Parts: sequence; C-alpha cells; structure tokens
Amino acid sequence: MRDTFRFGLKVPDSDWFWKYNLNYEEAIEKLKYMGVDFVMCHNHHLPGIDTAVPGEVPKEMQYKMDAFDEMAFRNALWEADIAYIGQAGFGFDEKLMEQFGNYPVNQHGKRMEKTDWYIGACPTCDEYVDARVDMVEEAMKEFDMDGIFVGFMRYPGFWELWLPGTDGEAWSEYCFCERCLEKFEQFSGIHVPVSEELVPGLWIRTHAREKWTEFKCQVIYEIVSKYRTVVKKYNPDGKIILNTVPFDIGHFGNYGKRIWGQDPELLKDIVDVFEVMGYH
Repeated sequence: MRDTFRFGLKVPDSDWFWKYNLNYEEAIEKLKYMGVDFVMCHNHHLPGIDTAVPGEVPKEMQYKMDAFDEMAFRNALWEADIAYIGQAGFGFDEKLMEQFGNYPVNQHGKRMEKTDWYIGACPTCDEYVDARVDMVEEAMKEFDMDGIFVGFMRYPGFWELWLPGTDGEAWSEYCFCERCLEKFEQFSGIHVPVSEELVPGLWIRTHAREKWTEFKCQVIYEIVSKYRTVVKKYNPDGKIILNTVPFDIGHFGNYGKRIWGQDPELLKDIVDVFEVMGYH
C-alpha cells in the first residue's frame, strides 16, 4: 500500500535518467531492492533547484529529458506500490526572491548575503508564498500526488554552519524587514519604537523575544497549513512531509523555534512526517 511511509528516498535531480541511463523499470527495480516505499521527486511544476546537490539539468543534456514522461514514471511507481511525493521547496527560490524582493534582514538591520549555494527567503511576503503554493496546486491538479515534501520551510539561516560551541545569541536571526515588523505589531499588539538610534531587531530581542518567537512559529504554521489545504483539496489522503532542522531542546535549547521558527508541537497536527536533517 502507498500509505506506509517506512522508508523514503529524496531524489533532488534526474541523474538516474539522463546521466546513468536507467529506464523507469530499472529505477523502480533498484528502489524495490532497497525497500523504498515512497519517493520524493521533482516535476515540471516543481522543478529542481541547484543546492549542495545540483538539481538542474545541464543544457547539453536537456534533449534526454525531453524523452522523460513524468506521468508514465508516476504510474510505474504506483504499479510498484511506491508513493509519488512532490518536492516543494519553500524558502529557497532566488528567481522569485528577485521578483518580489523578499530578501531577509537580520537583527542588526543587515540584508542576508548568499553563503555558498544558499540564501533564504523572508517568509512573510504574501506574493512569494502564494506563488510557491500555486506551484503545488498545479502539480496536485495534474499528478494527484500522494503528498508533498516541503523543503526549506523555515526562517532563513545556513544551519549546517552551527557547529559545537556556536553562540546562538550571536547567530544572525531573520527576518526583521519592515514587512515583518509591521506584521509582528499586528500579531502581538506590541509597538516597536522607531528612531535613528534604535535597531528594531535588537529592541525586539531584548523586550519582546518570546512573543517574537511565537510570531515566527505562527508564520511557518500558517504557510504549512496553506500547503496542506491544497494537497487535501486534490487528495484527501495526501501527506505533508516537513524538512525539519535537527535542533532538539535537549541539545539546542529553544533555538529551533527562536531562529528557524519551527515548533514541532505546534506543527504536529498538520504535518504527517517530520523529515529531520540529522545527517550533519
């Protein structure tokens, strides 16, 4: 059955098809051998993005992908009782960030700079959120997917650089842009003072830290809820798999919520599977 979700495989690229020349049956034979019962992959509505693993197909190899039939591959997976999960990355889409200008600002008022391959998006930009959710709706409409895997569903930050001895209070926290400040005031009823001498982010962290953290967690919760609504609209049994930072309270205190805005207790009623990035 396609609802077991015991062992999944995240496929960030199409190398298996255009580089290693596997056909659908050969790929599925390998998946079955490994015991995989759900696959998280891309399609033309949810294209791959270059991260630490290149996800885009080289232009000179695009002719091979022209022969790839996404629906036929989905059907082949289903015939093998393997669930077809769409990869729907949220907070890492540079093209949309350029379009909507939702570059994050840290507590010192500095705009985030790209680190290696990564730059995160401010999640309070409604236009950006709607654009990313619309992509999932189009994918659900065409492929009736078994669910989605939501990657980068958090406040910005290159968490892999959080090494032993890292001072969480010195870590760049996001986002304190004007839009975020305005939405925080609406959410909390707390007025953030404005003056040339005052840095809003530092004031909030000193005077309203817990309410600010609550606000951030609520922002993430509401976006995940939008994804869930779209998935359930087309597939009532569709699953939400959430890409989750491995910041448990025992080792990292409250920073999983403070920095990333991810609160598993808040999210557990709308997330079916927490995919924890415990590989670092």
